[in-house]
Amino acid sequence: EELRRDPVGTGRDVARFLKLERSRQDIRRALRHASLERARVQERREGFGEVSPHAPRFFGEGTMGGWRKKLSAAQVERITLACAPMMQRFGYS
Repeated sequence: EELRRDPVGTGRDVARFLKLERSRQDIRRALRHASLERARVQERREGFGEVSPHAPRFFGEGTMGGWRKKLSAAQVERITLACAPMMQRFGYS
């Protein structure tokens, strides 16, 4: 979500966390190379080893909140119960 809201700023924060000094240009280039669309193209061309045998592809829609259309109420409740402390920590309560 942060990457969607502010890709370059979030990329800069990640680089700082990793103690990497990178220019805005470097961060923009890294973001282009790591884009969801680029990953989808690569998956179509070469496959992707992590794809589930139960799914047509690994990389999905990539939309914020897309889980609301995919998960049942029971699945959401199960995830919420299992991950409540972490969700609260990151402001998802």
